[in-house]
Amino acid sequence: MADFDNLRKALLCQGEPLPAEAKVIVNVGAIFTASWMYRGLESFCISLAEGSDVAPWLIRKVAELQTRVVENVR
Repeated sequence: MADFDNLRKALLCQGEPLPAEAKVIVNVGAIFTASWMYRGLESFCISLAEGSDVAPWLIRKVAELQTRVVENVR
């Protein structure tokens, strides 16, 4: 569970990861893929099958982050 705690902290951190003048390439839409890649496919699928809150929480966080990215693309 320690790895998940570190992931939670990383996803919830606030601040600007890049300078305002920086440019990035945005790739959004792979919410399921990005979610299981953070946790590992087997562990992620087991979490889903067991009804754990971990996988749905992770999917929501990835979706929220991707939504923020899209809202800020100019």
